[in-house]
Amino acid sequence: MRDAAKQKNGVLRFLAVIEKNKTTVSLQTVDAQNPFYSLSGSDNMIVFHTARYNERPLVVKGPGAGAEVTARCVCRNHLGRSIEIAAALKKIAH
Repeated sequence: MRDAAKQKNGVLRFLAVIEKNKTTVSLQTVDAQNPFYSLSGSDNMIVFHTARYNERPLVVKGPGAGAEVTARCVCRNHLGRSIEIAAALKKIAH
């Protein structure tokens, strides 16, 4: 995939799109005109396309948490959710 992106003068980026209560996440090739092209390292970006910001979207860009912090938060979120589920099951059992 990376070679195919390079042949198109692009780079690979994971993109999430939220439209009308539907979310999709996919790995896509983006070219130099795409705002996500210039991301590097753990940078994050949100691009808002709205009625007001359609031709020139509102872009918010900054450093991300990085792999270690993200992994820690994902584990904590899963652990927290597991505890909630266990508590709910305990209530149902009694």
